[in-house]
Amino acid sequence: QPSGQFKEANIEKRPLLFLYQHRGEYFFADPRDKSKRSSLKEDALGDNKKWLKPNTEVIALFFDKDFLNLTLPVKMDFKVIEAAPGTQGDRSSAGNKTVTIETGAVIQVPLFINQGDMVRINTQTGEYAERSEKA
Repeated sequence: QPSGQFKEANIEKRPLLFLYQHRGEYFFADPRDKSKRSSLKEDALGDNKKWLKPNTEVIALFFDKDFLNLTLPVKMDFKVIEAAPGTQGDRSSAGNKTVTIETGAVIQVPLFINQGDMVRINTQTGEYAERSEKA
């Protein structure tokens, strides 16, 4: 085999369904066959882990059968599980406040967002996009 030739890298993208997280490991299944499972360690996920909630379909990147990384939907909806009341007098945050969403991630949202609301987040920037459902 000539030295200038390389074995073609087998990179494959396919959908996976996020199932659950346990002890720093994130478990996924093939949406068509739930018995086919893959997992990723927390450090391989980076910021993506902030947006993973059960039954989220992601696009998984495999390299020669190894699950390397994933791509999330650009916009996802999350339930706000903790939100301090918005204080109109507080101008330091320019009309934003900090809330916690169902995955445990902490994000900035407008003052009118309340606990129980569903918010749409851009998973690439981590920014609030819109309220998708009022509590």
